[in-house]
This record gives sequence, structure tokens and C-alpha cells, in this order.
Amino acid sequence: MRKTLAVILCALMILPLAFVGISAAEPEVITTAEKFAGMAADGNYKLGADIAVAATYTEAFTGTFDGDGHTITLVDVPLFKTLTGATVSNLKLAGTAKGSGSVGALAIQGSNVTITKVTNNADVTSTGDSKYSGGIIGSITTGNGTAEKAEASTFTSCVNNGNVVADTGNGRLGGLVGNAARYQRCTFKQCINNGNVSTAATKTTPYVAGIAGSSFGGDYIECVNNGAITSSKVGAFMGGIVGKSAPSAQGGNQDLNFTKCVNNGKLVSGPEQTGYVGEIGGILGTSGSPVVSSSNLPKTIPANFSACHIVITLTDCKNTGAITGTNAKYVGGLIGYVYGISPVNSAGEKVEAYEYAVMKNCVNTGDLAGTYKADAKAAWQADNKSNPGAAEGTYVSHFIAYTNVIDTTIENCIGAGKLTNANEDYNVVFGLSSASASSYRVSGNKIIEGIKSYSWACDAYVQDSSTKVYSDQLTSTTDATTGAVTVTGDRSANRIALSADLANKVKVLSAAEMAEVLNPTGGNTDPGTTPVVTGDTAVWVLVIAGVSLLGMGIALKARKA
Repeated sequence: MRKTLAVILCALMILPLAFVGISAAEPEVITTAEKFAGMAADGNYKLGADIAVAATYTEAFTGTFDGDGHTITLVDVPLFKTLTGATVSNLKLAGTAKGSGSVGALAIQGSNVTITKVTNNADVTSTGDSKYSGGIIGSITTGNGTAEKAEASTFTSCVNNGNVVADTGNGRLGGLVGNAARYQRCTFKQCINNGNVSTAATKTTPYVAGIAGSSFGGDYIECVNNGAITSSKVGAFMGGIVGKSAPSAQGGNQDLNFTKCVNNGKLVSGPEQTGYVGEIGGILGTSGSPVVSSSNLPKTIPANFSACHIVITLTDCKNTGAITGTNAKYVGGLIGYVYGISPVNSAGEKVEAYEYAVMKNCVNTGDLAGTYKADAKAAWQADNKSNPGAAEGTYVSHFIAYTNVIDTTIENCIGAGKLTNANEDYNVVFGLSSASASSYRVSGNKIIEGIKSYSWACDAYVQDSSTKVYSDQLTSTTDATTGAVTVTGDRSANRIALSADLANKVKVLSAAEMAEVLNPTGGNTDPGTTPVVTGDTAVWVLVIAGVSLLGMGIALKARKA
């Protein structure tokens, strides 16, 4: 008890000194656009009135800017060009922000930034050969970060209500940021996007999402997207939270973590055109490999490749939004596609899993639809290709539509939306290629009726070198897990029907049973719900709060004296 009193007394003594110290460095007050334009790049400022700004602050701002709850109305411009190591807080933005190239309402670009309680109500529009667009910042750049020591950029309690719109040239768009580059360990905590994010891109495969269009790793904690995400002209890499995980070959921590994130917005990907493939997920659209691809394997890769080992983790996440992939290849309630490889590095060491997904206690209640259906064998024969791996339909899954790496984990997840597909064989728990379905860590999941296949693999045909005729290889094999007789040479060993003997991995429920799971009698177990603080923890929270308030009172009294 005496130790406890000593701790409380120390807190009472220290807190007043802290408040007095903070009050000693008073920021300069900004009340006009002229004063805003004249700020020193490294200064400490507070907004003292609502103002309108018609010219972007062009110096690299490294200081502190406190909006103090006031609003800056943008007149067709971003507020800052560059934020470097800057802190911006308690600010509201209105009006419009427009630009060619990259554009964001708060800033065009930034690195090593701390952004807290910034609300954007301005519409953001990029035109021409635009690249990165975000409701808050267009692009978080590499800055001075390195693989050995990444810089930290954080967004806390930020909200975007403005629409983010791009025309034919834009590559990456997000409700908060368009691009979160490598060597910036970005954290988004309790951030919300309510604006619609849309592109009419025709020149690129766009990355489009509610929070970040692309992200080289990072942490997304209790983030929510409510806006519609749309690519009207071509298939897109599209996600409710992140469009594409775009890891870098240079290494560093590029793990991507989603905790208690929710997507409520609808996602609609445009018709696939040559070279533009739609890969869509309620939380993450897709991931990519930066080092080697299937076209140049089995080339060896750098000896430090194991440092690039990446895990994409979803914990207690939820998608309620409807997802439509018009001719898209992959549509997932949580993740569209994760690409991973298992090569050897130049030191001869095998890297078992370069990139893979782990999802636990996640829920999809959104309706999912895919329309792509083609005769893959005929298409590849016509193109005279040697190893067709094309799907015959859109892979549609409550969880992850397609992945090819062992260590993929799906545990205690729920799939309750309606699945619509041009080829129902491709309604799957997961689709895959080279890895064996038996290697995946799948357990304790529940889905509503409507999925036909536990797993399904894309076709692979071989070409006779003398006749140039394509045919299936017909050497019989038996799957060790299911006993199914299949053939080697293609991937049909991974075509497994969703049967009763897989109930420990995936249990199929009726509509009534699923309703009880989602809304159990006598309680709410919906992922993403904030736990109630009870018992001894609650007592200590009250004690600490009381000590803090008492300390503030002493500090204010000291200032008046």
C-alpha cells in the first residue's frame, strides 16, 4: 500500500512540472492566409481563426502546426507541398484540392510525419499524368529512411470525408494516402474514410483503397472505410483498407498488420483489359513480389533475401461491403491475392515462404461477385504459350481468393455473405497453385452454404516440344490428405471438394445457424468490438485519471500565481 501511495505522490509531483514546461513554449498564432504563407519552415504555430488558402506552402515544412479545431478552406490547392518530420494536429480542411501529378488535401507528399486528429472535408481531384492521390497526403515518400532504420510516419484519429477522384493517368489512390513508400513504417490508428475513392484510369493498373492505395508494410489499427471504392475503366488492385502491398527487394521490416479493421464500403472493379487484372479484397486487394517472378525462376536472389520475409496478418477484421469484380481474377472478402515464392538465395539457403497471409477471428458478411469465365486452354493454345496457368473463372472466397505459399493460415474466421460466380467451381475457401492444400493451416472456420470447393487450383497444360500440341499430363497420383486420385503435371491435386470430412477446417452452416453465430443469444462477439474495462483494471484507470486531473489543476493554479 505504501509503495502504491509513493507512486501516486510521484505522479502528482511530476505532472504539474510537465504542464508548466509545456506552457513555456507558446506557439505563434496564425489568423490570416498571409501569416500562413510567411511561416518559417521549422516554426511552431497554432491556428487562431478559420482562414482560406489559395496558394500551397511550398517550403519543406519541418515544424509543428496545431489547427486548434479551426478550419482552413482550400481554394483548389493542397495546403502544403512537403511535410518532412512535421507534426500537424487538430485541423479541419474544407474546399477543394486539385493538381496534376500527386495531390493531397493536407500535403502533396510527406515523410517522418505525425498527423493527429486531422479531418478533411475537401474533395481531392487529380488530372492528367497524376500519380499519387490521397484525402490527407498524396504520397508518404522514402525520406531519409533505410532498410536498417525505417522512419516512422503515424496517422492517429484522422478522418477523410472528401471524395478522392482521378482521371486517366492516376496510379495510386487512397482515402488517407495514395502511397505509403518503403522505409517509412507507417501506422494508421483509428482512422476513418467516409469519402468515395474512384479512378477512370486506362493507362495503368490502379491501386485504389479506403485508407492507402499502396503500402510497403505498416500497421493498420482499428481503421474503417465507409466510402465506395471504384475503378470504372480497368481492373484494379483494390481494397477496403489497402489496395496493394508492394514490398521492396531492399529488405527491412515490411510486415503488414491489420488489427480490428472494418470495411463497410462497396468495391467495384472495372472490366479487365489486356494487362489490367482485377484483384480485390475487403481489407487488402493484393500483394506482389519485388525480386523474382514465375517468368525468371529459378534464378537465385540476394543472400540477404531472408530479411525480406513478409507476413500479412489480419486479426479481428471484418468486411460488410459488397464486392463486384467485373472480369476480375480474384475476389476475396478479406484478401484478394497473396503472391509468394520459395526460391533459394545466392548463399544456397532456401527461403520457405517469402510472403504469406495469416488471418484469425475475421468475418466477411459482404456479398461477393465475379463474372470472369474463359477457356484457359484454348486461349493459351491460340497464343502458343508453353505453360498456361490462367484461371477458367474468377476465384471468389470469403477469406482469401488465391495464394501459393505454405504457412498460409485461416483460423476461426466466418464467411456469411452471398457468393455469385460465373463458374461455381471457383467459389472456394482458397485458390492456390504450387503449394499443397494440405500445407495450409486451416481450422475452426464457419461458412454459410454456397461454397463448392475447399480449394481449387488453376490449370496448367504442357506442350509437346515436337508437335507443339497442348495436352494434359495424365500420370495418376493420390492426394495424401483426401485420397483423391488426380494427375501430376497440372495442379488438379489441389482441387478438393468441400466435404463433411473437412468440418474441422471449415464447417458449413445453414442460414439460421449462421444467424446465431453472428448474433449469439446473450452476447456480442462481433470482431472489432472494444472490450469493456472491468474489475481491478477499471479501478486503476479511475485512479490514474484522477491523479492526472489533480495534477493539471495544480499546474494551472501555479501558472495563475
